[in-house]
Amino acid sequence: MKEIVRYILETVVCSGILYGAYLLFLRNRTGYLAARLCLTGSLLAAALIPLLRIPVWPGKVIYATAGTPAKTTFTAPSVSAAAIWIVYGCGVLLLLSSMFRQALLIRRLRRHSTQERIGRIVLVRPTAQIASFSFFRTIYISRSVAEKDIAAIFAHEKSHVIHRHSLERIVMESLKALLWWNPFAWLAARALTEVEEFEADRDVLAEGHDTGNYLKTIFTQQFGYSPDVADGLSNSLT
Repeated sequence: MKEIVRYILETVVCSGILYGAYLLFLRNRTGYLAARLCLTGSLLAAALIPLLRIPVWPGKVIYATAGTPAKTTFTAPSVSAAAIWIVYGCGVLLLLSSMFRQALLIRRLRRHSTQERIGRIVLVRPTAQIASFSFFRTIYISRSVAEKDIAAIFAHEKSHVIHRHSLERIVMESLKALLWWNPFAWLAARALTEVEEFEADRDVLAEGHDTGNYLKTIFTQQFGYSPDVADGLSNSLT
């Protein structure tokens, strides 16, 4: 019981320190790739650091003598510790099942929509009212989107595909599921989304799209279904 509580506290403290370091030294001060790697890596490091046990004092030498081996007894975990593991497992199962359900919805959406291959990217045009998003090498843009907005939306989602943001999102969402009790896991996931969207917005504007028209396009994409495991224009903070 005490070991579980100590691990939780140490993980939260490590996460807080690393997330604070990101806000202080990296946010808006470095390249997008470095920020993305820092957010994902710091959360993983915070989960592993408390598991390390580095001895500070030299261990005491114990000499064993031959004889009758001592009897070992098995102590069942306390009810409180078992309850903690049950609650933890339920939280992990809930979040992982949510990710799996979203993946199934994306697959179903693709299966019932028209598709067009553009280079290595597959453009899916569902009739459903959705916010545009991308998932790995597939871009989803509703057929209700105005033709004048498609070019900017496609450029935004193409940036997500090129930078492999979907893979990062899957890793981060998995870490968040395993560390759902850690508030900094949720903050890091949100910060990663922020970095990915800023990077995609930068690439769109670098292609020469008008800033004012692009902002209007973002506003029109704020409504509709957009899965958490995917990268969507509706998450843009621009």
